[in-house]
Parts: sequence; C-alpha cells; structure tokens
Amino acid sequence: MKKSKLIALVVAIEIVVGLAFVTVWHYTAPTAARSAAESEAAQEEEQELAERRLETRARIQAFRIQERSGGTVVTDSGPGPRVDVKGWGDEQVFSKYNDWEPAVAADPSGGYVYMLTTEYGGPHACDGCPKWGVMRLRISSDGGHTFAPPTFLCDCPGKNWQADPIIETDASGNVYAAWLTNPFGTVFSRSTDHGQTWTAPVEVAPSSTGIPWNDHPWLAVSDNGQDVYIGFNQRANYQVSSHDFGQTWSQPIQTNTDGGYYFSLGGTVMPDGDAVFVDADFLGHGSAPQPVDIVVVRSTDGGVTWTQQAVDRSAANPPCTTAGCPAYQYGAEVSIARNVDGELLIAYTASRKPGGGMRVYVRRSSDHGVTWTPPSRISPKGGVTAVFPQVAGGAAGRFAVAWADDRTGDQLFNTWERDSMDSGNSWGTVARISNLGHGAGYKYPAGYVFSYGDYFDIDINNAQQAFAAWGEGYSYKGPGGTWYNVQE
Repeated sequence: MKKSKLIALVVAIEIVVGLAFVTVWHYTAPTAARSAAESEAAQEEEQELAERRLETRARIQAFRIQERSGGTVVTDSGPGPRVDVKGWGDEQVFSKYNDWEPAVAADPSGGYVYMLTTEYGGPHACDGCPKWGVMRLRISSDGGHTFAPPTFLCDCPGKNWQADPIIETDASGNVYAAWLTNPFGTVFSRSTDHGQTWTAPVEVAPSSTGIPWNDHPWLAVSDNGQDVYIGFNQRANYQVSSHDFGQTWSQPIQTNTDGGYYFSLGGTVMPDGDAVFVDADFLGHGSAPQPVDIVVVRSTDGGVTWTQQAVDRSAANPPCTTAGCPAYQYGAEVSIARNVDGELLIAYTASRKPGGGMRVYVRRSSDHGVTWTPPSRISPKGGVTAVFPQVAGGAAGRFAVAWADDRTGDQLFNTWERDSMDSGNSWGTVARISNLGHGAGYKYPAGYVFSYGDYFDIDINNAQQAFAAWGEGYSYKGPGGTWYNVQE
C-alpha cells in the first residue's frame, strides 16, 4: 500500500477527527461519543478503501493504455542484450500480467521456493472472487531454477480485493502466508504440503473501531512453526502473535508512543524464541520528503510486551519525480534476517544530508538485537538513489542483500545483490541480477524505467543460492511485472 497517499489521507482524517472530538467533549454524552468514534472509524475505513480503489483503477487504466499500444507485451525469452553476471542465471518474468510487490520464501529443509505477488489484470479464480488484486503463487521444487505455472493462493469468494502478501517457511518446510483483504484487515493461512493446499484464512487483525484499517503485514515464524508473529501499521506500529501455528491470535499491541508514522518492514524469530522486527518511523505527517528513524522492535516474552530502539536516522530523501510517484517514495526502508549462527543483520537505506543520495547500509548484532555494530555502506555513494533493501540469512556466516538503484544513469534502475560469508564482516562483488536488457517496453540494456511497487524480497535456498524477486515497470502507476533470478 502506498505510504505517501496514506499519510496525506491521515492528515485530513486527523483534522476531521480532531474537530469531531471537540464537539463530543463539549456537547455529547459518553454513549454518543462511542457512537461518534465508531462512525469516524467507519468513515476512515471507507476513505482508505476509496483511496485503494483510486490507486487500483489508476494502475488498471495505465495497463490498458499500454495494452492498446502493445506496451504490455512481456516475454522472458528471445534475442536481446544480456549482462553476463558471474554466478547468476538469466532474469525471468513471473507472468505476462501486471504484477507487483512480490514476496519469496525458501524451504531450508528441501528444494522448494515460493513466489507470491499481487496481480492486476490477470485471471480471476471465479466470478465472485477478488478482482482488484489477486494473490498469485508460483512454486519451485528445484531451488528456484524452474517454476510451475501460477496458481491462486486463495479463491476467497465473496472478497473484493487482496494486496500486500508476505510468505515464510519454518525449518520443516511448512509454509505461512499473510495478506490484506476486506473488510480491510490482515488474514493468515498455512500449508503443510508445500503450497498445494492452504488452511481457510484466519482474521488476524480485522478492522475495528480502534484500528479501522491496517497496512502491509510482515511475518516471522519460529523454527518449529508454533510461534508466529505479524507486525503491521495503522499510523502507529502494532504486533500480534500466535502460539498455536496461527490458529488463534493475540490482540494487537501498539509498540510506540512517539507519534511518528510507522511502517513495519520485517521480522525474525531467534532460536530461543525472541522476536525481533524492524520498522521505518517517518517523523512527520505529510507528503514531502522527511527524516526517517530506523527502528528495532523486540519481544523476549512471546509477544506479551515489546521494546524498541532507534538505531539510525536518515535525512529527508530526494524526491521521486516519475509519473504518479509520491514525493517521498524513496524514504528510508529496512529489512532484517538471521543466519543459522543466530547472527542478525539489518540492511537499510539512508541519506546523510537532506535530498542527498540514498545508500544501503548494513549493521550486525550478536545479542538478539540489543546492540549493533556501526553502519557499513555496501552501495555506491554520491547522488545514486538506492531503494527497497532486502536481506536473507542462510548457513553459518551466510547473508545476502539485494536492492535497486540508478547507478547506471539515464534515469534507469537495476536490481543488485551482494553476498557475505562471514556474517556481514565483509562483502563480495556486487552483481547486477536484473541482467536482461529486453523483454518488456520498460526494459533497456542499461536497466528498467522504474522500480515498481514499494518493496520486494530475497531468500536463500537449501543449496545456499540466493533467490530474489522484484518489480519493474514504466512508472509508479505502472504497468509493470514481477521479475526474478537465482544464483547458479
């Protein structure tokens, strides 16, 4: 979901809600006040839903415009330039439709790799099934080198829309997924047969008076799969937990009181059960670029209580100027992972001066996120804009980090990856993994026009090969597609 439009919406809502509460305070009895609060929550949910409709319609309209001109033709084969990347295969496309914001998961106990993406303009599971956005799943049994055709994660008849998926596995290969759907909340599902069948979606954080809508859920799963945590935001940051494999869930717990606008962006569960999440805390309300704190949120008691600390601060980002793009689309983001050693790594973007280049930094922790090493930069300095950092952990000492940046010039982006074999102390040569210079109207030898969506994902398969999936497109409105690559 798009953060800048949400924040602009929140400003308007806060003014309306503030005026409404002044009226309640002076003139309304407590029972009526509760009714007013419920009415305001319903109004806020409807406004947020209207915002989603507008964004979706704009995305579908952009797709149709390009379709009429032949600009949506997508292929992952044929003649054309390719960047020879040592250790990586050929970049490929998820489907011929308008896909964005993919999530991936790799089974540490076998060769299964999962890609989950939101799809616009493609087929629907049934006449009454979601059509605004559809959860599309592809499954590989050979580490991400080949995939079965796309399937529907959930037919979900009676639901209007789906968005913002996340997918994870436990140590035994069971698969866990969460996404947004109406009535504007997070749902969760689980598979014990490598994604062939899924449990009926369970409402994790349904809309309520206190939390009338929520944004992208982020999963963290214990090795045995019993303990599942989800972080999400609705202005503030919230955490929920389950200790019965996702069958039942706790009430949402708000972790912050600072008034910032939070975006939950990932989490992990340590071998002893501690849960560690990361967030981006946008320090102002509004659509202009602004400083962002990189925040670590931790629980050592199964999600009953949470503590948090800011570990770095980014200055205001350079504005995004492509079609339909919010001004602070390039605001700081952060990702977290652990390897089998129990070492933690965060990767995040930050600018050291307002409007300056966005760079990727990494920091390590050996004590479950209590303390962190100083930041180390792994992307180019200068005016390069780096976005959407993602980190994955693997075997002893193994980490992989991917991100997109525009270092090639010509206002084009590429997706890049670097490996560490010593828990982030040193890093290997950077690889351009968006290495196909053709295949869609938005792809050129030097890169693709825009990094489509607000995030992407990376994981490491059981052969210790990194697998990444990301979005490429014409603009923020699109259309575009989900593309992927795997180490050989």
